[in-house]
Order: sequence, then C-alpha cells, then structure tokens
Amino acid sequence: KQWYQREYGVLAVVLFVFGIGFCSGGGEYMIAVFDYYGMNIPILILALCECIAVGWVFGTENMSLAIEDMQGSRPSKFFTICWKYISPGLLMVPLPQLPAPYPPTI
Repeated sequence: KQWYQREYGVLAVVLFVFGIGFCSGGGEYMIAVFDYYGMNIPILILALCECIAVGWVFGTENMSLAIEDMQGSRPSKFFTICWKYISPGLLMVPLPQLPAPYPPTI
C-alpha cells in the first residue's frame, strides 16, 4: 500500500460527512448561509494572488512554455495579456468594497 491511500480515504470520509449536511432537511439553510457568509472574499483574494503569481512571479513566458510542453502548442497572446493585466485588474475592482460590513440576516 502507498502511504497516501489512508490519507485520501480519511479525507474522502470527512468530506462525505460534511457534505451530508447539505443534503439533509436543513441543507437549504446551510447552503444559504455558506452562500452569503462563506468564502467569497477569501476566494477573491486567493484568485488575485494566483493571477499575480502566474502573471508576474512565474511569468507569462514560463507559463506559455509549460502549456506548450503539455499540449504541443503555445497559447495565444490574448491569454498572456489576460494572465498579466486583465484578470488581476478585474479581480481588484471589488477590493475597495471589502471593508463594508454585512447587514444582519434576521
């Protein structure tokens, strides 16, 4: 047995048990709570960090070479412009609104 098979099994069971709550009778309420208060802001910040890492740290040229190595053809110039400028710029648009407090739900 590989060392990671046990860890993947434990992870699968934990995520299954966590997901059961969303399928039960109160699942609609849990989905509404997660949708409203859940990971919107952290995912936005994580996506921005990922775009900056790909576009500026790793570099668009290295990313294009990696994609060419995997697929056999380089991505178009449009994608390199998106990785470096457009995607990070669009992800920065809602950042000034982050400090705004959430209104109460009840």
